[in-house]
Amino acid sequence: MTNLASLKQHKKLLEKAKLFKVEERELTFFDTAIRNHYENPTTELLAFFLNPKNKHGLDHCFFNGLIDALSQLFSIDLIENVGDIVDIQTEVDIPSGGRIDLLIQTDNAVIVVESKIYHHQLNPFTSYTKYAKDIARDRQIIPVIFCIDGKSLIDGWSGLSFEQFTAAVESQLGQALVTNPYNKWGLFAREFLLHLNSFEKDKINMETFNFVVNNLKEISEIIDLKDQMYSQLVSHINQNLEEGIEGYEAYHRRHTWSGTPAFRFANNKWTTWSDIVLNLNIKSSPLTCKINLYIENQTPELVKIFKQELQKE
Repeated sequence: MTNLASLKQHKKLLEKAKLFKVEERELTFFDTAIRNHYENPTTELLAFFLNPKNKHGLDHCFFNGLIDALSQLFSIDLIENVGDIVDIQTEVDIPSGGRIDLLIQTDNAVIVVESKIYHHQLNPFTSYTKYAKDIARDRQIIPVIFCIDGKSLIDGWSGLSFEQFTAAVESQLGQALVTNPYNKWGLFAREFLLHLNSFEKDKINMETFNFVVNNLKEISEIIDLKDQMYSQLVSHINQNLEEGIEGYEAYHRRHTWSGTPAFRFANNKWTTWSDIVLNLNIKSSPLTCKINLYIENQTPELVKIFKQELQKE
């Protein structure tokens, strides 16, 4: 039996836990894909939107956003005169072995992008840099690692987080959609940016992690307390059904409806699938509930009787 002192401690812990509530992120088209996080498709889509010549109607939104984001990593003198895009390639094979994820050539720069999503930075970066220098001639070399935390572990390479990039592009995209609000590619571009930004959201929040680890015993006790309450609720309902219905043989199952508990009750001796479900809306405060009643082979007369019985309550 949980005493009053324990309940007060649990309440204090729950109040503290509210500070660590995980916000539900917006789902995108990409969340429907089994392999939605792999680098190759992400890089291909990035290349599509970066090139203003492609038929997305978004002009230089993504490229200008990239340049704005890079301006936070490099000196203004380095990037302010990159010029127009000459060529964009993905999965570029280099003579010494390996493939560059994304190679952007402009009038005055060669931007080398390696995309890292949940993978270590173990590529032949020295070979990538050498290849860029071989084709650059007198152009500037801008080597960048796209990654979740924006940290590069490679000398001479700068890290750019997906969050930094999406923030810079969103500003450009917003302006473009004002002039062309019905562009279907605008919606798809927004979904793509949300997808990129979701990688940042999927990182472990160490404050939340440490809170759970440090209070794991108490959290387990609260979970046990919740399960005990559910069991008592089911037992109480079954007891009343057995007392109120002659020959009632209890049957119950527990389900989850949209993240909320739903308790199904029926009579094992019934020959139909008729049942009743109690759904607790635990997301509301105070707690609310809903009762779903299903009658198989129902008739107008039977429905009338049920309505009359419910009105008595």
